[in-house]
Amino acid sequence: MIWLSLLAVAVGGSSTSPLELVKVSNVEHRGAACLDGSPPGYFIRRGQGKKFILHAQGGGWCWDTAERADSGHSCHTRAVTGLGSSKYWTASPPSTGTNWYCCGGILSDDPVENPRFYNWTMVFINYCDGSSFTGNRSETFNGLRYRGRANLDAVLDDLIATEGLRSASQVVWTGGSAGGLATYLNADHVASRLPGVPIHALADGGFFQDHLTLSGEPYARSIYTKGFTELWQSGGTVNEACVAANPTEPWKCIFAQYTLPHIATPVYVVEGMYDPWQLEFTLQLDGGAPNGPSPPAVCLNNVWAVGWKPTNCSKAQLNGMLGFGQDMRSNITAGLHPHKDSAFVPSCVIHCQTILSVPWTTWALEGARLQDHFYQWLVNGSAAAPPLIDSREYSPNNGPCTHT
Repeated sequence: MIWLSLLAVAVGGSSTSPLELVKVSNVEHRGAACLDGSPPGYFIRRGQGKKFILHAQGGGWCWDTAERADSGHSCHTRAVTGLGSSKYWTASPPSTGTNWYCCGGILSDDPVENPRFYNWTMVFINYCDGSSFTGNRSETFNGLRYRGRANLDAVLDDLIATEGLRSASQVVWTGGSAGGLATYLNADHVASRLPGVPIHALADGGFFQDHLTLSGEPYARSIYTKGFTELWQSGGTVNEACVAANPTEPWKCIFAQYTLPHIATPVYVVEGMYDPWQLEFTLQLDGGAPNGPSPPAVCLNNVWAVGWKPTNCSKAQLNGMLGFGQDMRSNITAGLHPHKDSAFVPSCVIHCQTILSVPWTTWALEGARLQDHFYQWLVNGSAAAPPLIDSREYSPNNGPCTHT
């Protein structure tokens, strides 16, 4: 292993070690590799006891197979960044961005911000395959490798060998955005690698819907299916029970809404009812150009800002947005197992919540803060912490949406 010590020490006075970057070696038998062939890896901050948070980094996907750099979804473009190559990783993980950075919210070692998990061992699994850790293509294609599942297994192998992961007393398997999708798709696989270890999944901002655009096009289905079947070859790595239930449509199992009902591991869903990424790319409220730059934002201008108001949206756009939220509410509700799963789904425009300080520490539904409700579910189950799914339509004045 190659170790790089983080210069900054852990904050908040906690009894945790500094973050260290581990690039996993001896992975040839797994076939593990980032897009460019460099080794996969992770950051680790060792805590007290034998409790682990395993966090899958987010950062979108790539499904453009051409050897060109003029597409935002080009895997070749991605391969010369830290999301496609460990050559570009620095001694500290990314600290900006709303869906792929470290280390706020549940990843924080500040006992004030994160009183119940600050001293757990935190593993931030770097994302460098572009397939939400599902890629299973054995051969190199156009000079790149799509080995997401092998990368995940290589990291688990290393943690089992060096950190005693298989003797953990508790594991929370989590991720945000593309990492949130990875949480759904890999939950039962991670559990199978750690027999006898209590594992709970916390999926944040990964419930990407199989939903038509405002103009009625199946854009999300087309791009995910392209990656799933043509490029990543993920059919053998997504949830087996989901594939068995959809033998003629295995592509469905790249979507959380079809996978969630088949996950045996207890799952806690965290999702914004009106996810801004999905409003822009899945619903395409301002239109879309799948193979080129997005059109100028009008309806969605500043949609990532706290308290965004749809003042520039037409009636059709607003109705489309509200319908999208209704579908999000119904699809999550339908997928939850009442005796094991739970959720926190505010009627807000937000992408990820658990890795950001403010939502994690202050956002509440029905009087229950996100972090308190999640912990109550983790310890006492869904009977003690039933799903909190907002019944309101979107308003920037909805609590907790106005918190800054």
